[in-house]
Amino acid sequence: MRVLVDNSVLHHSVEHQSAWLDIGVERWGGNNGININTGRLASRNIPIMIKDTKGGQQSKYIAALALAHIKGEWEAHTTDALDLERLEQPSNKFLGIGYASFSWFGKIKRVSNSTLSGFSCIFPSELTPNERFREFLSSQADSEYLEIRNHLFEVNRSDKSNQDAWHLFCVGLLKLDYLLTCDTALLGQIKSIRNQQFRKRLLKTVLLPKNLCELMGLEGATESDFSYLLNFLGGWR
Repeated sequence: MRVLVDNSVLHHSVEHQSAWLDIGVERWGGNNGININTGRLASRNIPIMIKDTKGGQQSKYIAALALAHIKGEWEAHTTDALDLERLEQPSNKFLGIGYASFSWFGKIKRVSNSTLSGFSCIFPSELTPNERFREFLSSQADSEYLEIRNHLFEVNRSDKSNQDAWHLFCVGLLKLDYLLTCDTALLGQIKSIRNQQFRKRLLKTVLLPKNLCELMGLEGATESDFSYLLNFLGGWR
């Protein structure tokens, strides 16, 4: 199974951030010394919440997919377009920051794919990378891409529809099976497409981690699964 991993999944994979764990007060310098607060760095679990009506929290399913990937049960992919989008975001959004931070997808190697033939972006520029990307997409004439873009634009008249449409288009372009996402706004837009046949077609392609787990016959990660992953990833306790 070959899956395009959306940046939103990488963001939701970072559930553990560095935090200072207070151990208590110790005497520094003997009996005549001073009291010093001591502690150590530890991981603080800060899951990113999704409303139950929109699919619910995806933590245990993201972790289950990470374990399945370690076992070689699916293949993760990315594109130059997704890589480009991350340039304007802080790196800790996708990787975590600090010694005690880590991502469930931290060791998942994604196959890179080139999809932006003819695209170039010069730095510095008056346009941001995303603005240049959207400008490039506005000139694309592929009928499949335009169909997806037009349907999304009917629901949400935003330039972001160009980018979302491109990622959806790339699933077919690269002959992948699914787009894995935690972008519930995008899923909501797809569910609002008026053309029923086209709506159903896209909904078969775009999956939350929970949906992909169900498709693969996977349960959500258990506490022992989480512990195994923590050790495998070098996570801090």
